[in-house]
Amino acid sequence: MGALIEDTRQQRGKHDIKAAYFEQNGECVHRCALPVGDYQRPAKVAVDTKRDIHELAMDLYRDHARFREECKTAQKIGTQLVILVENTDGVRCMNDLANWAESEQAFRVRNGNGNAKRYKGLSLARMCETMHKKYGVLFGFCTPQEAGKKIIDILNAYGGD
Repeated sequence: MGALIEDTRQQRGKHDIKAAYFEQNGECVHRCALPVGDYQRPAKVAVDTKRDIHELAMDLYRDHARFREECKTAQKIGTQLVILVENTDGVRCMNDLANWAESEQAFRVRNGNGNAKRYKGLSLARMCETMHKKYGVLFGFCTPQEAGKKIIDILNAYGGD
């Protein structure tokens, strides 16, 4: 296998399940600043992990300009960007996302005393489809326990050793 590069913005200690998988499967992980994504094999593909659907929603809504620029950068440098959304909501594909609904409890926590609007799965799925059409970004979904294996599978599918 080629080197697995982990972006230095990935916080140590917050991705222990993935780190354990990499170690158990003989992956040599090097940390350095990546232009896009959280994990990469040199120059072919980058995997940007999201801890849950809410983090994806924040990228698509609140941080849209930054997220769009990351997608454009990946396209410009010829790197396939894959957004891998870890979740325990049962979302495994784009159709599942379209049918996803933010729970009342999650909305209350996120909203506080503000006037936020509830995230809607259909809107998120449509935004993902737009990012795919414009910039070639791919979206995948898995549980946190599957994330380590999924990252390696994606990286290997795009030219890993």
